[in-house]
Amino acid sequence: MATNAAGVLRRLQAQKRDLTSKPIDGVAISWPENNLRKWLVQIDGPAGSLYENDIFDVQIIFGPDYPEKPPRLMMSTPIVHPNVDTNGAVCIDVLRSQYNKVVTVRQIIEGIINALEHPHEKGRLNAQV
Repeated sequence: MATNAAGVLRRLQAQKRDLTSKPIDGVAISWPENNLRKWLVQIDGPAGSLYENDIFDVQIIFGPDYPEKPPRLMMSTPIVHPNVDTNGAVCIDVLRSQYNKVVTVRQIIEGIINALEHPHEKGRLNAQV
């Protein structure tokens, strides 16, 4: 059963308000052309990780079947990481085995940060790492 478009936009607007009022440390978010279905997220490499002092640009794209299906993540910053393929597609547990319709954008961003801190072998997309 498809969720109506207005309801999806209300949900994304509420999550935007939440992340604007209570931001995640080391994360900046923008919405090009005020499009709530495409989020640009800039993440500082976590302290103490291999990626410390790096900055990563990730697009979160909410397709027409969201929230029944998870959004798509694309990292535009080149990175050597087992959970990011050579085209920038990102595989994290919160969008695979743990995904359900109530997963929030905050949880997705925290999942990306967690993957930068602790790469997940079982979600390997990049066989060369």
